[in-house]
Amino acid sequence: KLEAILENDGALMKHAKKMGNYFKKELKNANNGNMTRIDNLGLLVVTDFETPEMRDKAYEKLVEKGILPLTVGLKGIRWIPSLDVTKDEINYAVKSLGEVLKKL
Repeated sequence: KLEAILENDGALMKHAKKMGNYFKKELKNANNGNMTRIDNLGLLVVTDFETPEMRDKAYEKLVEKGILPLTVGLKGIRWIPSLDVTKDEINYAVKSLGEVLKKL
């Protein structure tokens, strides 16, 4: 419910914004040049790859690791974690992506 998101002085929304910025920063640190764009609006994070084939391979390997992002456009992956995502969960996603990027 919307009330749950807005209660406690908007703490959940503040957390989402903070974690979205953290996620973006960590993705930028993990990028080895295969991602051409990393951007976010709160916890809605998008990463674009150099080619559709790279994106497809990265997506496939992420799913094998239990991470379920969405594909978007020809070369993008959209990450939409829950509003109460933890740093540990983000770190796992970024670490997994880093391992995948090394093999592309």
